[in-house]
Amino acid sequence: MDELTREQFATAVAEALSSVQHLHREVHHLMARLRDVLGQGSARLNTVTGTMPGISRDDTRMVLRHEYGLLLAPADSDEAGSEDEGEDALEETPEEEDVPRPGRRRTPPIEIEASRRLLAIRVAIHDPQSAEAFEPHVAYAVVGDWSVGGTAVGDGGRFLVARRMLRRIPRLLSTRTLSVGDRVMTSARVKSVGMSKSGRDRQLGLRLRSAVERQPLYGFDTIESLDQLAEKMKTVWSTAQ
Repeated sequence: MDELTREQFATAVAEALSSVQHLHREVHHLMARLRDVLGQGSARLNTVTGTMPGISRDDTRMVLRHEYGLLLAPADSDEAGSEDEGEDALEETPEEEDVPRPGRRRTPPIEIEASRRLLAIRVAIHDPQSAEAFEPHVAYAVVGDWSVGGTAVGDGGRFLVARRMLRRIPRLLSTRTLSVGDRVMTSARVKSVGMSKSGRDRQLGLRLRSAVERQPLYGFDTIESLDQLAEKMKTVWSTAQ
């Protein structure tokens, strides 16, 4: 094979980056459409503030992710907020979103009722561990029945969790062996309010209130197909145990 010229190499790099950037912007549009449709109707689900990923407007970098997550709560709950980061937010790397930085505007932690259900959505684009066998897909499930450090939070109980930690919850949908009723420990940690300060004792757990549904991203190329997916999510939400 003939070696690329300098001009051909530069063109190939530019085209590759442009294609990847286009893919990630399309994923953002997909999530925004799901958010909008799920927020309509009588049983509306609104985005939990701080979990809707933004699109980077920093011309000096391109943030690429293997996955995106989103959490939604009933519109009449304390967890669901009218404020939404949406497409105006500055995208951060996974490392940046998990570590508070000096000078960053601090968003107050969210208080979640122990009995509150949430709809978790994960859009997986790439898996570096099994790249050849992996297919980009959307996964979603209803989660609830929260625990902290392995101890269930009783009825009427509440706990505080930083909003950046909430973004870790949809990552559990990457596990292929989950079933309805399974209790899972997430990588999120609650704030130490009346609890031990050790990391293990603050680890957030939950129970799957529905099966994890997965659909390949291939084929979601029209508004109608995304609306149909949102309606399936609504059905899963309404029938969750």
